[in-house]
Amino acid sequence: MDGYSMSKNLSGAIDCRLIKVNRYIRENYSQPLCLHALSDIIQCHPTYLCNTYSKVFKISPMKYLQSIRMIKAAELLTQSNDPIGEIAKKLGYISNSQFTDLFKRWYGVPPMMYRSINSSTSCFCDEKS
Repeated sequence: MDGYSMSKNLSGAIDCRLIKVNRYIRENYSQPLCLHALSDIIQCHPTYLCNTYSKVFKISPMKYLQSIRMIKAAELLTQSNDPIGEIAKKLGYISNSQFTDLFKRWYGVPPMMYRSINSSTSCFCDEKS
């Protein structure tokens, strides 16, 4: 029986562990996390965690972590004047360049440009109100 079937048939054992990982990612996205650390939480092999999590949630655990970080990054860029390096650190990225590269791939523009575009849109909307 594969992991997906097990997660459906063993109501509780597998699902609870995956939910635990999901919650851990949401609550600890600002920490440097890796698949190995996540698999240690529920005491399973990283490959097993990745495969089972992906089948159940339709996204890999690391991609889910990245999506949470990118959403939070967009919020921080538009709601604060924190430097990019500080935002990167708050989100658990090891370097500014890693954060900037991922942000650009995710949103199509670098963080500073995203902040600039959003600021002009906000100002324009505020002026019309």
